Amino acid sequence: RAWGVFEFHHFHSNAWEVLVCVSGRADVQFGGPEGPVIAIERSDVALIPAGVAHKQLAAEDFLLLGAYPNHDGCRTPSADTVRTAPTELELRNIAECPVPVVDPVFGCELVDALKG
Repeated sequence: RAWGVFEFHHFHSNAWEVLVCVSGRADVQFGGPEGPVIAIERSDVALIPAGVAHKQLAAEDFLLLGAYPNHDGCRTPSADTVRTAPTELELRNIAECPVPVVDPVFGCELVDALKG
């Protein structure tokens, strides 16, 4: 599904998320109101762990694809969108959320991709 990043701080307690910039550019803040702002441009990919807040601040002709893992070892039946401080259940979800097994760009095992 193509769109931008929500313009409010939010996180997913039960899923990692991959964002792929298809066109344009945007400034996206990660980690909450005091977190770093990163410019995302065409062809950039961001892999966001469960529990990491993110928000779009500004954009120019920005279009991205967002997806959640859905493969053996890491299924996301329905990603939540949390806009408040995490509840005890959401903290447990974050702690128990599996790391994706497959790299969303290259299709190899993610552990191998992180090793370089």
